[in-house]
Amino acid sequence: LVRLSELWELCHIPDVERTIPREFNPTLHTSHDIKQAQEQVKILEKFLADRAEVYKKFKEWKELWAEKVEFESKANDKSRYYNRGCQLQKALQRQKVIEHRLPIVQRELKEEVEKYEATHDSRIQMDGLTPCEHIEALIEQHKAKGLERKRKKQADASAENLSTVVTPMKRGAPSTFATPCSSAKVAKVRPLKRCSQSASKVR
Repeated sequence: LVRLSELWELCHIPDVERTIPREFNPTLHTSHDIKQAQEQVKILEKFLADRAEVYKKFKEWKELWAEKVEFESKANDKSRYYNRGCQLQKALQRQKVIEHRLPIVQRELKEEVEKYEATHDSRIQMDGLTPCEHIEALIEQHKAKGLERKRKKQADASAENLSTVVTPMKRGAPSTFATPCSSAKVAKVRPLKRCSQSASKVR
């Protein structure tokens, strides 16, 4: 049963087709169940041998893809730019190699699939998809995640900009405007003393 579980993973068998229990329970399973598991191991061993080149290319592509995703996830890491021991330069060179190799390996995988299907009646499926469909699904999923991160980043930036906008001043007269009632700003009217004195003399 241990080998059967390994072959399920190596041959990318969908979960719905993994009907045999992973562990043997003497109280539940019979010798018929063991025989059935042994027969499936033989079938999957042959699948693995016949499709070895396809699985090899698929594994190579997935390993390169995992490196690409890891590089992109570290792109905004500030410590990445300290370039200790030319590590940054080496990383950038490796990233360039990966970008170059990915489409080549994908094309080689497609060729291996076509070779297999030309000599066999069955199609290779991995988790319910052909190898090429599996790759395309991973690429589309990665693109969707990238767009979602970009939208979130833009939304966060917009929210931050709104929070820093200065609020308008409260309604009211400017502090430099002097109203007519402002005694401090309006000069007092001095009484006409001369007129008052002249009037008293006339009397």
